[in-house]
Amino acid sequence: MVAPKAAGAKQKVSPKQLSHEVSEHLTNARWRQALDGLFALTQCEASAVKLGSLQRWVRDADAARDDAPELSRALLWLLCRVASGAARGAPPSDAVVSRDLFRRRLPSAPPASGGFVVVDALSASECAALLGAASALGFERDEPLGDRERAALEHEKSKSSGAFGCLDSSSDDGDGAATPPPPPPASTPTTDHSLRSRACVLVADDALNDGFFARVAPFLPPALDDCCDARGRRRGVGALAGLNRRWRCYKYDAGGTYRPHVDGAWPGSGLGGPPERPRYVYDAFGDRLSKLTCLVYLNDDFEGGETAFFAAADAADGAAPRVAVTAVQPRRGSVLFFPHGETTGSLIHEGSAVTDRNKFVIRTEVLYTYPADEPAAAAPEPPERGPKKKGGKRRKR
Repeated sequence: MVAPKAAGAKQKVSPKQLSHEVSEHLTNARWRQALDGLFALTQCEASAVKLGSLQRWVRDADAARDDAPELSRALLWLLCRVASGAARGAPPSDAVVSRDLFRRRLPSAPPASGGFVVVDALSASECAALLGAASALGFERDEPLGDRERAALEHEKSKSSGAFGCLDSSSDDGDGAATPPPPPPASTPTTDHSLRSRACVLVADDALNDGFFARVAPFLPPALDDCCDARGRRRGVGALAGLNRRWRCYKYDAGGTYRPHVDGAWPGSGLGGPPERPRYVYDAFGDRLSKLTCLVYLNDDFEGGETAFFAAADAADGAAPRVAVTAVQPRRGSVLFFPHGETTGSLIHEGSAVTDRNKFVIRTEVLYTYPADEPAAAAPEPPERGPKKKGGKRRKR
């Protein structure tokens, strides 16, 4: 015979259910409920939080800035705890934000859980050449898409000229160059996620990609533990394999910002097809995935635009908990590296607002191979979408 539950006893909520509730609260701007649910979730195992959930929560919690700034800071503090794999104490009702501007070079050996800067990795003339190539392609508005939507968009663009270019000596620079879009009107709120920047994508040739990698490789970890394959399965120690040839060049106009977010991992991209008509391949190798973001600063003749990292600091003597912000000041030719692709260890960061003139950066990734003790599963191609038929299923084209 089963004894009845005591009156008023609370049923234990699973991490999966808590995660779902946090997502619902954040989506519907129920900030206080989201804060309580997120704190309850942090008392569970950190592995219960998926990277995709953390990425979505960081974006959604940022929307609380306008109508509940104190809860926005408290949410950011807790989310930093989730990203660091640690959570202690009571849920905060507010958090103090303290900011430190970093201008000098960090040690060449990267900290276990942080980022580092390599200065003068590119010369002024090389930065100018990359800017010229990107400007020739033209910058398109960069939309805040989720992983699935972005993969689908790239799949479509890989079949057309679009904004994808190839820095290859055999390519025709005048073929398929996109017309630069007009700048947004002055009345447009450029701090909105959807207007954070304009971008184009360069698929670098081997000489450019490998030559740049040779310069920065001495500063990179030769191996990393717990590398995953494209399906998220842990495969053990991964070896340094190079840089992703998919280089994204971003242009931030005055007022543009990339609000707090967490970077995802990418497979090694490349080119396929005949030399006269190369085709972009999302996963060209099937045995490597990125573990570090590589952010190249192409100019520094602008105001603002620091890359700011957020971390949760413990409260002292009953004071409010503190969100520590470390801001890296862009310097032309310098490269910033930091970890990504995991729930625990990824850094919540933002591209702070540019206050005057334009900021140009290139983002790519540092790739690590995962042990191929079994046939590697390539990253899944985005589904081809067709018109729906009765019953909700789609017809194949």
